[in-house]
Amino acid sequence: MDYVEILGIKINNITFDQALHLINNFVVIDKPKQITTVNPEFIMAAQDDHEFANILNNSDLAVPDGSGLLFTSRYFLNKPLKEKIHGIDLMMKMIELAEKKKYPIFLLGGQNGVANKTAEVLKEQFPKLIICGTYEGYPELTKKTTKSFLDLRMTDLKSKLKDPNLEILEAVRKAKPKILFVAYGAPKQDKFIARYKKILNVPVMMGVGGSFDFISGRAKRAPKWMQKLWLEWLWRLFTEPWRFNRIFTATIKFPLVVLYDKLFKK
Repeated sequence: MDYVEILGIKINNITFDQALHLINNFVVIDKPKQITTVNPEFIMAAQDDHEFANILNNSDLAVPDGSGLLFTSRYFLNKPLKEKIHGIDLMMKMIELAEKKKYPIFLLGGQNGVANKTAEVLKEQFPKLIICGTYEGYPELTKKTTKSFLDLRMTDLKSKLKDPNLEILEAVRKAKPKILFVAYGAPKQDKFIARYKKILNVPVMMGVGGSFDFISGRAKRAPKWMQKLWLEWLWRLFTEPWRFNRIFTATIKFPLVVLYDKLFKK
């Protein structure tokens, strides 16, 4: 699969339709696969977090989630990404697919009832959608590397390690979803999926950040015209000013680091 590499992180260079086709194939193949929605913040965080970088580069599908990626790939690297694939937009298309194909989904993460509210809203929009479970709260992740978890089984977690996330793992496994949406925020959601990928044994697993908040109505997305003009960051700045540092990293620091890397490190 074609990809564009930015600051050492590989991003699949595909269209929205190609991504959906691949995701459907993942479900049909029925082997655990991880999807990451890579944005500038992910790439910057991965510069100092080797486990996170390894997860992004070894995910089964890494979609370009962010206008900054399209801008830098086109104007700084001369390797343009085909299309921006926003995480929440991809999630909604996956839900449409799940309703059509009768793939059960599971909503994991969030707090204060947001997962259940998200499930209610989705059932209103997609009456035939199968939501096989929800589970709120956040996992406890140690600093162990992903490799420590590759060959673990549920029996190991119960009898030897007494894993603190056993209840979460059992809830998902019991529900047997075909698609798992994890709303822990990055990089926790992506590390959780990567570490427990084999144990969870779900065909499609994707971290979705704050998507539950948008779907449930607890947060509002930028107007369509701002999305088309790549100005969602400006909307977030006005509506959530406490995110200034993150927005600065994504919109100012990231392109400057990419440009510096191109000019002076290669």
